[in-house]
Amino acid sequence: MPPKDLAVRRGRPEDVDFLLPLINRAGEDIPKCIWAQMAGPEETPWDVGRARILSDDSGISYRHVWIAEAAGEPAGCVIVRPLPDPPAPLDPELPPLFVPLQELENEAPGTGYVYVLSTRRELRGHGIGRHLLQFAERYRGPKGMSLVVADNNTGAQALYERCGYREASRRAMVKDGWDSPGSEWILMVKP
Repeated sequence: MPPKDLAVRRGRPEDVDFLLPLINRAGEDIPKCIWAQMAGPEETPWDVGRARILSDDSGISYRHVWIAEAAGEPAGCVIVRPLPDPPAPLDPELPPLFVPLQELENEAPGTGYVYVLSTRRELRGHGIGRHLLQFAERYRGPKGMSLVVADNNTGAQALYERCGYREASRRAMVKDGWDSPGSEWILMVKP
C-alpha cells in the first residue's frame, strides 16, 4: 500500500539530479551508454543526461515527467506517451541497440506507452510504482497501455502483472556496446 501522503506532480528543472539515476535505471543503463557516446571531450555521460532532462525537446525532458512524492520528498517518476496508430516505419538510421525496442513499440499502436517508471531503491515495495502505473492510466490509448521490460527484471515484471499487464511479444536484445545480463525485451500490454 502506498504511503498515505503520496502525491503526484509535474517534473521541474530542480528535479534533474533526482531524475538522472532513475531514468538511467529504468532504461537498464542504456541512457548512460548513449550519453557516453554523445559526450564531448570535456563532458561526462551525466552532463549529457542532465542537459537532456533540462531540454525542452528530449523525450526525457522534465516537462514530460510526473513525480510521486512521499512526505514532500521525491520518491519515483513516470513518463508516459501515446504510441501512434498506425506506427511509423522503422528509421533506417536507428542504432541497432534500439531496433528491437522500436519493433516492440510498433506492436502496440494506439496504446499509452510507459516510457519510464522508476522509484528510489530504498522505497521499493511501498506501492509507489503501482500508484504511478495507476496514475499513468490517464494517458491510456484507445487500445490500452503498454511497456517494455528486460527479461532479467523479474521484480518489475511481477509488478506489471499484478497491475494487469500481460506479455504480448519478445525480441532479442542487441548489445552494441551496452552491457546487460538480460537477453530479451518483453512487450507487456494491458487492454
